Amino acid sequence: MSRSTTPTYRVEPTVNVGSISHFAWHYDQDGCANEANLEKWRQGYNASFQVGGVNGPRNETDVIVHISSARLIHQKTGELVAETRAPSFEII
Repeated sequence: MSRSTTPTYRVEPTVNVGSISHFAWHYDQDGCANEANLEKWRQGYNASFQVGGVNGPRNETDVIVHISSARLIHQKTGELVAETRAPSFEII
């Protein structure tokens, strides 16, 4: 039987339409839990929503999702570790 583990950190994104669930923060691919790496994560994930991206629109009527802000939370304590926001005007 397999064993489940709780990630140390979770990312809580804010999007322009609907909602996206929380994400686990992985040191090996996301780096240290800080604001600079959280911003890289936000920009990279936004790139995946563009036309041609892995999460891109499937037809002409789909809205392109955009993560405007994200918070990095320590799972056990609930402490806010890092937070990032898109600039007021971000070209996507």
